[in-house]
Amino acid sequence: MPTIAEKPDSRSTERDAAGVLVGVTLQYLITGVSDDATAEGLVLGAAASSYRGLSRHRIRVTPEWADETTGEGHWQAEVEYRRPESVQPQVGEVEVEIDIGEEPFHITQSLSTAQAYAPSGETAPDFKGAINVGDDGVGGVDTTAPVMRVSVSVYRAAASVTSAYIATCYGLAAKTNSGPFTITEKKYVGGELTSGNSYTFAAGELRLTRVHKPSLSANGEMYVMGYEFHASPNATGLSVGPITGIDKLGQQLLWAHNVRVRDDAAKRIARRPIAAYVENIRYAADFSPLGLS
Repeated sequence: MPTIAEKPDSRSTERDAAGVLVGVTLQYLITGVSDDATAEGLVLGAAASSYRGLSRHRIRVTPEWADETTGEGHWQAEVEYRRPESVQPQVGEVEVEIDIGEEPFHITQSLSTAQAYAPSGETAPDFKGAINVGDDGVGGVDTTAPVMRVSVSVYRAAASVTSAYIATCYGLAAKTNSGPFTITEKKYVGGELTSGNSYTFAAGELRLTRVHKPSLSANGEMYVMGYEFHASPNATGLSVGPITGIDKLGQQLLWAHNVRVRDDAAKRIARRPIAAYVENIRYAADFSPLGLS
């Protein structure tokens, strides 16, 4: 009669350098079996598909002896459980990477003037926040501004990445989102495509800077399409010197017109902003044809 029993020296474990359990090996003794298929079936029935959070990785069945005439035999079996090191992505999955940092930026207007100094007995001209003012105009200063870069990888079926789709991506390059746009992470969990974190951007906050179509995957079934966006938040209630209540979209440009005026307190000619302008410098478009929402 076929029997299977776990051996006394079973359940050897393996941990990585951080002490995390990465492997367990169970050992079995099989008797009353003369063919490998039956022995393997006994092992599959006795060893669960997962153990201590690890997945069943490999089954090894080795005969000690077998007699096909009598149907008897002894077999050794090992079942290895491993932590999955890499799971092959599937069509439909979406991965999002966020990089928040700074980028070079030239400004001509400060948020506010903290201090102004002049020689004893004189008053410093009030430029209303204009920076590096000279006789020829407002020079400004090079600084940095916060920026968010959003990189998206989408596993697309090869048949869906057509020349028409590539033309659509090309048509949207360097444009801003004309309406709210949401990017949602997606991954297969337990055989079902499951949504993860979502990132929503208001109209005017996002600019498509790059689309990358790599070579076809090794199995010939999909492309890992790459999309990169530049995000800048919309702002309301901004001020430029004495000019207040300015609203601008993240991808719009704000600039000020400065003119020469007499500063009665300083008894000098100063340059001050008399008007502020919010400019559209990029076309806006509907991003939904990208298929990321």
